[in-house]
Amino acid sequence: MFKTFLFTLITLCCLDNAAAQKNFNITVKIDNKFNADKISFQYHNGKRLISMPDSFGNKKVLVLKGKYYTPLVALNITYIDDSNKNYSNNYFLTEKPAFVSLRYEQNDNEILPVTSVKNATAIFDTVANKDWASLHRFVNDESVEASNKAFYDFLEHNQPLTQDSRHRLGELYKPYLNRAMLYFKEHPDNYFSFWHFTYQIAQPNGMLWDDIAFLKEQLAFYRSTFPSKYINSVEGRTLISKFEKRIYPLKINEPAPVFKLITTDGKNVSSNTLKGKYVLFDFWATWCGPCMAAVPFVKGIRTKYASDKLAIIGINKDSDMKNLLRGAKTTGMSWPQFYDKHDYMTDLYEVGAIPVLVLIDPDGKLIYKSDLKTPDEKALPEVLKALEEKHLLN
Repeated sequence: MFKTFLFTLITLCCLDNAAAQKNFNITVKIDNKFNADKISFQYHNGKRLISMPDSFGNKKVLVLKGKYYTPLVALNITYIDDSNKNYSNNYFLTEKPAFVSLRYEQNDNEILPVTSVKNATAIFDTVANKDWASLHRFVNDESVEASNKAFYDFLEHNQPLTQDSRHRLGELYKPYLNRAMLYFKEHPDNYFSFWHFTYQIAQPNGMLWDDIAFLKEQLAFYRSTFPSKYINSVEGRTLISKFEKRIYPLKINEPAPVFKLITTDGKNVSSNTLKGKYVLFDFWATWCGPCMAAVPFVKGIRTKYASDKLAIIGINKDSDMKNLLRGAKTTGMSWPQFYDKHDYMTDLYEVGAIPVLVLIDPDGKLIYKSDLKTPDEKALPEVLKALEEKHLLN
């Protein structure tokens, strides 16, 4: 049960203990019930997240190939059916040619049933992955049954989440996280323990991203539990960096990170080219409901302030640029867009959940960033109004 929820919190990634480049090759076959345009694939090569071509064309078979720098590569296959229900399978792959045959069938487990599989290990299958089976038993035994139930009951009866209910849910989530960490403490040399903590349990980009005290506890646990061969790997150092960025975040009225982009229309945009203007970054994605609901608000800002005073740049997080282009066109986003395929701006500006708005002044200082507590529709206009009163946006 917990595996599905965990994968909605943190993007699937994998470990990197080896510097040598490797290659994977997997053939994916689907039955006639699938809408092939609604299948997407992602994997992390040890350095960055890769979104793969998701078009089967007129065929029902697709061969995916990629390079990776990790002992195993974790591939995510996601399907959104016509009722907008999300199904997801996740596999560990090696250099051996792999094959998976999928069939579509609605189910409450939110997984894609498999007809045949070869050289691909279903990560969250208790039969295929013995390490997951062991961890799953440990985090769902009688000692934590009540706290797990309290978490799911609260989640079920408090939708959509408010800021207060999110914090309450986070407190109910901690017993599960701590239970998993106890398991890792007992199995620190196990490769799966390190993988699972790094990408499923660590909270820099999870529900508890703003609980600084808990993040400090997790970072201390991480450093004291796992051996140096894991902590000093590429992913190990990357996770430490994510923790530190959350614990010591960007500060208002201090210099913003320098950026250099190429927008979807081929233009070069950078801190230098926009110097002397206010710059508003809008981090968004078409799959993000709150992002799309905020489009009229951003359009209102574009209408109110001249482009020679305030530049707006969309920072898109879709898995396919086609969705970005379609979404920008259908909603009338007239401002330039940057496809953040490799999380360049997301990492640079320490963005976890979206939507997020970031405002930089003409001198390159950060003067506003969404805190996900006060709505942007309330907080940002107050900042802009103060600038107007000083005749800085007129």
